[in-house]
Amino acid sequence: MKMTIIFILLLTVTACDWLSDEFEVITLDDLNKLKCEWQEPKSSQWFYIGSEDGYHKFVHSDLPGDKLYEIKTSEFTIDNTMYVSGNKVNWVIMPWGPTYEECKQ
Repeated sequence: MKMTIIFILLLTVTACDWLSDEFEVITLDDLNKLKCEWQEPKSSQWFYIGSEDGYHKFVHSDLPGDKLYEIKTSEFTIDNTMYVSGNKVNWVIMPWGPTYEECKQ
């Protein structure tokens, strides 16, 4: 029983480990430029992962790897905010990237 609990705790801690990585602080102008940048259109996707400490946090999943960004809540409005989650099931897909209407121009 103790081994099971330890195993579950290890999985939980390591699954959220990437949240300790540095998020790049960006401005609204930076975000608007980044929305239309991608390496591989088939794999490029933006996710809102939550808000905390006065920042909205995003993950841009693309090749060669995920990039973490945060923007002040005063610069960018999100209607349904949530607490930051390390669980991808809770992330909200943003409409940015190769199929975003502004990027098609």
